[in-house]
Amino acid sequence: MRVGVCIGLAGGLFLAAAGGAAATEGKTVECSETKLKFEAPGYEVTCKDYTRNSVSVESLSITEKIQSLHAFSKSEQAFLDVIDDHILGSSSVFFHRTSMESDFTRRYDANFTGWAREDEVDGFEINHVNVQFENDDPVECVAFRKLGARRYEGIGGFTLGLSCSYNGSEQSHHVMKQYLDQR
Repeated sequence: MRVGVCIGLAGGLFLAAAGGAAATEGKTVECSETKLKFEAPGYEVTCKDYTRNSVSVESLSITEKIQSLHAFSKSEQAFLDVIDDHILGSSSVFFHRTSMESDFTRRYDANFTGWAREDEVDGFEINHVNVQFENDDPVECVAFRKLGARRYEGIGGFTLGLSCSYNGSEQSHHVMKQYLDQR
């Protein structure tokens, strides 16, 4: 019987949201080189690759494929962050499954309050949440997450997204829907 090996989600990676600093500098890539897509008038879109090749986990060597998308619109006063993180090279290595709230609070240097679950969309869990980044006013956001295939007691990957707008939750939902429609 094979036993799975659990590793921490995203190895401590923090997305650069609303001026936050990334814990690890990724390589800027064309978004067409990733599976993350987003185009909308007035948005500046940047994609990065944080992939870690030949990661040793016990006696196994894996690749952790991590890609992110950041879109920002000054005129819309809104932004979208998405991270896609999957383990390649071994079905015996997995991420420990944690709560959605835990996934976001570990990745962002921000205060999350008022989590309110909403209906799923295309397999994505959706939550309305208020977020306060350092020295900023609170912003209304929509957090969304899709878990990858189950592996032993965990998962083989995940996609996390955060859509926020200082113009309210309606704009946050609109941006999230635009992203999900372009996948």
